[in-house]
Amino acid sequence: MTRPQTGMRQIDQRLIDQRQIDQREFRAVCGSFVTGVTVVTASSASGSHGSTVNSFTSLSTEPPQVVVCLARNTQTLRHVRASGRFAVNILAAGQTDVARIFASKSPDKLGQVGWHVAENGAPLLDGAVSTLECDVATMQEEATHMLVIGRVTAVRHDQDAAPLVFFRSTISAGDSLQHGVG
Repeated sequence: MTRPQTGMRQIDQRLIDQRQIDQREFRAVCGSFVTGVTVVTASSASGSHGSTVNSFTSLSTEPPQVVVCLARNTQTLRHVRASGRFAVNILAAGQTDVARIFASKSPDKLGQVGWHVAENGAPLLDGAVSTLECDVATMQEEATHMLVIGRVTAVRHDQDAAPLVFFRSTISAGDSLQHGVG
């Protein structure tokens, strides 16, 4: 059973009002969850841009869809909105510098890394473990971010590469994850 969106927001707000959660504690708790490190890229008539994002997950396999969360004030989101397309670049263990470049306020992030144009027009970063090209299916504004659901139109994957991971505010190589668990 699904609840109406407005009802969910009312319930969430009541819970938040009952107990204020310390922002630092909340970040620390969420930081205990290991994530991969991605760069979401997009191109539109006004140029190309990208942002480091660790809020990324698969949504479904039928049809193949993913979710990314982009800050509402980013150039990357502006390009995603304008073009209706984007790419998710899952960074490899040796791409810490790439993650930092795309997390910065630098105006020419793409000028500092190697990349090529995907079929959907978005930049694909050289050396990424995997890439997903996506068309925007829908967007949902929540607090300071926009949840973007993308229909995956193309994928590339390097099975032998280890990922870059983020844990407790630290970026590190996920070498032990290279060949799976167990």
